[in-house]
Amino acid sequence: MKTMVRIKTDIHRRLVFFLRVALLALIITAAAPVLPGTGAGGTAQAAYRYRYGSQLSGNTMTKTMARRIYSALVKHYIREKKVVCFQVSFKAGYRPGFHVDRWGYPIKDQAYQKGKELINKAYYMAMKAFEYDYPQAAWMADWDSWDAEILSLWNADTGKGVFTGLSFKNIYYLRGVTVGSFNAKTAGSVRTIRKKARRAGNSRYAKVVAIHDYVCRKLTYYDSGEDICSSAAAGYWGGYGVCTAYAKLFKALCDRMNIPCVCVVGKVYKSSSGPGNHMWNYVKMEDGNWYLVDTTWDDQSWGIMHDYLLIGSRTRPKHETRIISATRKRSANMLVERGYVKYRYPTLHKTAYRPKRRR
Repeated sequence: MKTMVRIKTDIHRRLVFFLRVALLALIITAAAPVLPGTGAGGTAQAAYRYRYGSQLSGNTMTKTMARRIYSALVKHYIREKKVVCFQVSFKAGYRPGFHVDRWGYPIKDQAYQKGKELINKAYYMAMKAFEYDYPQAAWMADWDSWDAEILSLWNADTGKGVFTGLSFKNIYYLRGVTVGSFNAKTAGSVRTIRKKARRAGNSRYAKVVAIHDYVCRKLTYYDSGEDICSSAAAGYWGGYGVCTAYAKLFKALCDRMNIPCVCVVGKVYKSSSGPGNHMWNYVKMEDGNWYLVDTTWDDQSWGIMHDYLLIGSRTRPKHETRIISATRKRSANMLVERGYVKYRYPTLHKTAYRPKRRR
C-alpha cells in the first residue's frame, strides 16, 4: 500500500512539473515580440527587426565595434537623456592591432591603416543606425564632423599595440534644441494626434492618418542649408525642412504611439533630370504587413494629399504613370558616398492598405 501511494505521489509530482514547464513555455511564447513582417498576411523575415541597430549582430570585428558604439549612444542620449561626451571601449578580442617601433611609436603601415579604416567604418555604421532609429535625438547636428579620437595601447618591448576604443571629444548640437524641449513638444503633438484618432475610430489606421496629416501641417518643404532642415526638430523650430525632416518627425511620432516605423533611404526616378536622393517611411499595420508612407510628397502647396499614404509596391499613385516600385529604389547603403553601411529593409506589401469600415 505504501508503495502504491509513493508511485502515485511521484506521478503527481512529475505531472505538476511538466504542467509548469508547459505553462512557462506558453507565457514566454506569448510575451515574445512578433517580428515585423510576420503574422497574419505577413511574410516571415526572421532576420529583420525594425531598429537598424539590431542588425549590428555577428562576430565580425567591424560589427562588434559598431554595436558597442551604438549601445553607448542609446545609453547616454536616449535612456539617460544626456548630451555628453563619452568614451567607448571595444570588446577584448575584437580590437584591431598594429605594430610599434622600438621607441614606442605606432608604425603607420598597412595594418595600422586597416585598423583605423575598420574603426571608421564601425563609427559610421553605428551613427547612421542611431540617427534613423532614434530621430528623437533631434538635437544632434553634423555628427560627421564630431571629434572622435581613437584610443590605443601599445608595448615597445613586444612591438605590438591595439586600438582600444573611441573618445568623443566634441559634439555638435542644434542651438535651442534640447532633449527635454523636443520630448515636451512631441508629447503635446501626441495628445493632439490621439484626439483626432479617437474621433476617427482610434484604429491604427486612424492614428497613422492623424500623424501623417500632422507632419504635413507642421512642415513646409524648404532647404535653407542649415542642419535643422534635416532634423525632426524642424517641425517645431522654424517649420521648414527637407525630406529627412519629414520622415524623421513621422517616425518620432510613430515611436511615441508604439507604431512600428522605419526611415527608408533611396533614390527617386521621376524627373527628367535624373534620380534624386530621398527619404520616406515604411509602417507596419495590424495585418502584419509593411506599407509606404511619404509625407514629403503628400505635402503640397494646395493642400495635404493621401496619394502616398500606406501604399504597396505595386500601387500606382494618382499623379504618376508607373507603379511606386518603378519610380524609387531603396539604397542598402545609407551613407551612399562612403559605401560603408548596408542594412536590410522590411519587405513592402504589394497592394495598398485597406482600412476596415467603421461599424
